[in-house]
Amino acid sequence: MSYRARVRLLAGLLLVLSALYFTGLAREPQRREGRTFGWLEPGHLDLVDRIELFGSQGRVVLVRRNNIWYVSLGREYPALQSRVDELFSALTRRSSYTQRPGNPEDLLSLGLVEGRASRILLSAGAGLPLLDLLLGIGDALGRDAYFKVASADRIYQGEDRFSLHTETGILSWLDLRLFSTENILKGPGMIQEIAVRPPDSPGHYNLRRDRGGWIMVGREDRELDSLLTEAYVRSILWSEGEFLHDEVPNSIEGSLELHFGDGSSSLFMIGPLIEQYRLGFRQDGDYSFVLNQWTLDRLFRDPEYFYK
Repeated sequence: MSYRARVRLLAGLLLVLSALYFTGLAREPQRREGRTFGWLEPGHLDLVDRIELFGSQGRVVLVRRNNIWYVSLGREYPALQSRVDELFSALTRRSSYTQRPGNPEDLLSLGLVEGRASRILLSAGAGLPLLDLLLGIGDALGRDAYFKVASADRIYQGEDRFSLHTETGILSWLDLRLFSTENILKGPGMIQEIAVRPPDSPGHYNLRRDRGGWIMVGREDRELDSLLTEAYVRSILWSEGEFLHDEVPNSIEGSLELHFGDGSSSLFMIGPLIEQYRLGFRQDGDYSFVLNQWTLDRLFRDPEYFYK
């Protein structure tokens, strides 16, 4: 083959490869327009004072007062602060997203229209919107989903880290722990004594730490199972109610009082039986925890439970 023929052949191959390359770009805009970003700038977190989450379980509204988050349910109940932190972490984390064409037909098929999309709405003072993010359907593997800022046309596909927050319902946002975060952070090792007063039962008793183990005050002649008792103490500190109630009972029929090594104590009281539930409340609380019988049985163990 002559030199001139070779040049013509190479030139022809180059034209074919160029055509294939640009055709590929046109057919794969997702690959061409991949981006890495977060949905919210970290510097804007301090501005957020209201969160609204819309999902299949309904709407959840959280508001911030004095840097503490509350769930709004007619009145405001303490929220799990760690859940809010997890949501903010997901929104500010920089991740890779692929941009898709924003055709109107795509919005419906990708679940990015009102009534089908889940939604995360963040607002600052006076209702100023900081972010209004729509979440569409996920992929077949449940890893990716489609996203769109409500006021923009662009559609993105990327890792779904938000359904965990929009689809879990209001119970996952309420702080249902019977004892305060301050006392929980002290840890079970700081509890030196528990005064147990079961409702509707004369079997009152006190558990006290003694020389690396536990004793039942006034019944020191019988040995307790220290591992079993320690597990009970941990379970008490982390116990939760089923839901919250906006009133406290007028009468008290039982109680648990924790005494800590720093000299502080925490009293949790139990009201009368209402059908199959009881209401429990903290000494300084203005709302109650709804407790079912399963929880009550584990809070108020029979004294014989602790013996070897």
